[in-house]
Amino acid sequence: MRDRLLKIGVVLAASISLFLIFRFAPKAQKEMPAAKPAAARESASAPTKEPQQPAVKEHDLKVLEMALTKKPGHTPVLMQMAKLEEGTGKLDQAVEHLREVVKREPGNLEAKLELGRVLYQRGDIQGALDQTQDILKVQPNNADALYNLGAIYGNLGNARLARDYWGRLIASDPNSESGKRAKQMMAQLPVISQQ
Repeated sequence: MRDRLLKIGVVLAASISLFLIFRFAPKAQKEMPAAKPAAARESASAPTKEPQQPAVKEHDLKVLEMALTKKPGHTPVLMQMAKLEEGTGKLDQAVEHLREVVKREPGNLEAKLELGRVLYQRGDIQGALDQTQDILKVQPNNADALYNLGAIYGNLGNARLARDYWGRLIASDPNSESGKRAKQMMAQLPVISQQ
């Protein structure tokens, strides 16, 4: 009986912690680089985030890991784990969690967008391009994917391709957050580019 009560207490504590994490954690941003990809748009360089306090992060990760033992491969838990890992600079672990989501749910465009963004942060430009372009195969006017591709190419110095993707975004969704940001970033691109 005592063991059963202890298990119930642990499950209850984990449930409350997950609720608090998902309820009060900032939403995943949907941006990319120089122009940052659609999930980290504070400046014109590769996205960076303030590291979280290690004790809080470790506790949250333990709670999430417990949740995964009960429901292996649970997408919301894996996405939150990826967010926590990325927030502390553990990009390899974040990529691992996001790849698991994409493997289990190939149609999960949010996971592909985040995976592309984290791959970019990790320096895997081709991986970032591949993941983000996959989104456009399903949703050719996905605002965040168009923004991120423009940001990647803009950061690589390819103003022509950056202008192309951002132009498509502005034409399809000019009033979205990504569309407004794309207008601002296009204004910063060189007028003439040899690329």
